[in-house]
This record gives sequence, C-alpha cells and structure tokens, in this order.
Amino acid sequence: MRVRQFWDPNHIVATALKEFAKQKPSQPDPDCCVSKGFHWDEAILYPAGAHWNNAPAPAFWNGPVYRIVPGLEQTLTDQAIAHGGN
Repeated sequence: MRVRQFWDPNHIVATALKEFAKQKPSQPDPDCCVSKGFHWDEAILYPAGAHWNNAPAPAFWNGPVYRIVPGLEQTLTDQAIAHGGN
C-alpha cells in the first residue's frame, strides 16, 4: 500500500479533485471538507490495480481524516478481502 500526503498551498491538487468529482458522479462523494471551493483534509482510497489512464473511481473518499478513520479502515479491509488479501 502506498500513501501520499500533500500540502497544497496553491490548490493545484484541490482544483483537480474538484474537477474529478464533477466528471465521475458515480464515485463516492465526500460529504464534507470543501472550503472556499477547495477540497481539504480528505482521505481517498483507490482499489488495487487502478489505472490512471482512465481516471479510476475511488473506493473511498471522505473526511475530515480524524472523523473517518473507521470507514476508511473498513474499506481497506473490504478491498483486501475482495483482492484475496488478509
């Protein structure tokens, strides 16, 4: 598993996330964490084997991080089971 944390002072990632969310209405939609039009303090989990050439939908996307740990852990567990892990 790879984890990335971003500090985004120029809102480059946040702007891309906003556009991505509009393009994929079937994906999980965060129910928080938009301030002044920018996404912030969110955890986004993509399924194993996701390929970025087709903009994969995340398996989990929500925040703020300190509130969503149980849901993120459950999604990680579900993804591991679905892909034959423990």
